[in-house]
Amino acid sequence: MNEYNKDNLEKYKQKIMDGVTDFAYRRKRYAIDYSVVMGLTRSDIDIEKFIFSKRQTDIVIALEKNLYCVVFDATPLKYAIHAISNLKVRFKKEHSDASIFISAVNSKDYYNEDEMSDSIFEILDYAIYNDMEGLVTDFHEMGHSSKLNKNTILN
Repeated sequence: MNEYNKDNLEKYKQKIMDGVTDFAYRRKRYAIDYSVVMGLTRSDIDIEKFIFSKRQTDIVIALEKNLYCVVFDATPLKYAIHAISNLKVRFKKEHSDASIFISAVNSKDYYNEDEMSDSIFEILDYAIYNDMEGLVTDFHEMGHSSKLNKNTILN
């Protein structure tokens, strides 16, 4: 398996949207941002067992056996990247020859959750296409994102 099943893309996006409903409410009501990180393996390895050290306020969204999202509550992107990097190290220790692609977004960079869910797949596709195996990829690595909030200042 080289990529996720793109025939299921709308189903995946809807599952993410359903999973972040409470986070989206808190973002709108209280300006509490959150990060979403997606991991994809190119093998049939179930990566869920490597996502065990999350906080109680974080959630895991299983899209396929080899495709997962972790939603990090009230977490800036750089801390979500750090947390998922630790999980990636555990994964690679056990499966050193397995490929893993990771994309990451933060709600503050997007107008709404629909655009954010589109972007996380856009970033994942970019990582796969550019063979960015083992790296956590966000819109900074892409240089742009068509779904990026135009009010965000890129560093």
